[in-house]
Amino acid sequence: SNFPDLVENLDPAKPGYAALIQAFRAPQSLEDRIAYDGASTNSAYGRRHAKVQEVARILVAQPGYADLVFLDESGRIVYTTTKGEDFSLSVADSILHSSGLNRLYERLKGSDTNAIVFEDFADYLSAGEPSAFIGKAVTKRANVAMGTSQAAERIGFVALRVTPTLFDRSLAKRNGLGDTGQILAVGSDGRLRSNPPLNGDSKAGADLSRIGFDATQLSDGVSFTYDTENGSRLASAARVSVFGATWMIVAEQARAEAVASVQSLSRTLALAGVVVLAITAVLGLLAARAIVRPLGALTHALRALAARENLAEVPG
Repeated sequence: SNFPDLVENLDPAKPGYAALIQAFRAPQSLEDRIAYDGASTNSAYGRRHAKVQEVARILVAQPGYADLVFLDESGRIVYTTTKGEDFSLSVADSILHSSGLNRLYERLKGSDTNAIVFEDFADYLSAGEPSAFIGKAVTKRANVAMGTSQAAERIGFVALRVTPTLFDRSLAKRNGLGDTGQILAVGSDGRLRSNPPLNGDSKAGADLSRIGFDATQLSDGVSFTYDTENGSRLASAARVSVFGATWMIVAEQARAEAVASVQSLSRTLALAGVVVLAITAVLGLLAARAIVRPLGALTHALRALAARENLAEVPG
């Protein structure tokens, strides 16, 4: 298959390794690096890479999907779709040692080979916005004694890097919250996990205090008020688990509009609670369909390529 061949043929000990890395990093723009498939290198790595890149470039064209990363057992990065500064490095290298990718790698090493592992949003190299990683082990059937079942041998890991845009598509919807209401996602570190649609100067990764309140005010199922320079606001929070990472989803709205739009404060908060529950369900749907499935879809797509079938899109 392509994965072990990529590992084998991007070997620092092999002649031409430095020239190969240089060829893949040569295109100046992100778009050009994604477009380059490596076939012109006339190398075994380039030929395998071209097959993977044809699929992966379709994957990363979708909003929120930033990169696809393959790591060998030792944590060496043998493939990325974007060929950024992490390509060919090891997660043990200084610039990656404290990264979310290294934390994901360490967790995957200690997990079952079938486990899906999520590493929550944090700054990543020069990406310009927070990145989260979701990954799983890559296995192959090991040769075992005749007459016994084949055992699965782990040969590395695949990781998908995602950005807050993946969640913004649903969290930016403000149905039922009037002109001043919005939905926010907040991580356990008190930082935003989404880009607030009404606070353009506060981006994902910013401290929640930029909005006007802090994480100590958030409790599951609890509503509260807080003051801003533009007046008092109402908020309601609910806890949600995103692959084991604890987030708080907050629905908030100007108090003046909330009181004017319904007959009672309780109805306003009930409406916010319904929105929170709906967003929680959407996050679950995103997790099940838009994050996990592409990892399996990549395998199916590569099989389609091997069978010379036409690839119009990656299912997700």
